[in-house]
Amino acid sequence: GSGIYRLGMTLRLVGRFDEAIAIFQTILDRKPGDEQARYQLGETQYRSGRTSEAAMSFRQLADDARRAVAQKPDDASAWLRLAEALVLAGDLEEYRRTCAAVIKRIGTLDSVSSDAARACCLMPDALADFRPVVALAERAAKPPTAAWTHYTLALAHLRAGDPDEALRQARKSLTVDPNWHASVLNRVVQALAHAKLGQMAEAQAMLETTRRPPGPPGPDGLHADVLGTSAAWWDSADLLILRREAEALILDSQFPEDPFRHGAAVPAGPVQSDRLPR
Repeated sequence: GSGIYRLGMTLRLVGRFDEAIAIFQTILDRKPGDEQARYQLGETQYRSGRTSEAAMSFRQLADDARRAVAQKPDDASAWLRLAEALVLAGDLEEYRRTCAAVIKRIGTLDSVSSDAARACCLMPDALADFRPVVALAERAAKPPTAAWTHYTLALAHLRAGDPDEALRQARKSLTVDPNWHASVLNRVVQALAHAKLGQMAEAQAMLETTRRPPGPPGPDGLHADVLGTSAAWWDSADLLILRREAEALILDSQFPEDPFRHGAAVPAGPVQSDRLPR
């Protein structure tokens, strides 16, 4: 049940990585195609500094997602999961090809999910022209809207070079549903948008809010995970990918030309900087 996932994620949160890895590996031994367990294993390996093992887990996650896309090629959520896994595994060339395929296939459908646009916004250079992605996101954000459709639209505008509109849509997402479990993603977008506008003090302050939830720690002295243990793995992947981009842009003296250039399990850098709690 879901309790075993929560236990593994809680163990990771407090730094008991070996125990968390053992739990997720046990789940996978029983259910090899469990994407949630595969992702959580990869993230735990990454946070514990085992980046080579994490890359292997994320490559396996990409293999699972490829099969899902082959079975349901018009399913935008399958394409999103594939895109997330490819970025995490560092396979950026296939990721860019996947984005082009998403625009070609999903963009022509009458009914569009925001997942299609979201899949193409994980990296700033996923496409040479983000206007089709913005168009997809705008179609998906027509009423009735949801917090995640405005988050995706915010991210699309950010990638298309309009940080002001990205800020507006991120704030609208927070207004539409302040209790959306992944609302922290809007704060990452806001941090990136402020940085693009040269507002580095605002960017750094917003980035800080993405590391731990508001409010005092619990009775055990720990802050809860900013996403919560019920989040879908692709929401957690968005946070990991985008927050590392924001940290590189805002905190590093020079933003690397390609923060995923090392080709393995999200960009190289101090693992401690991306651990919770802080």
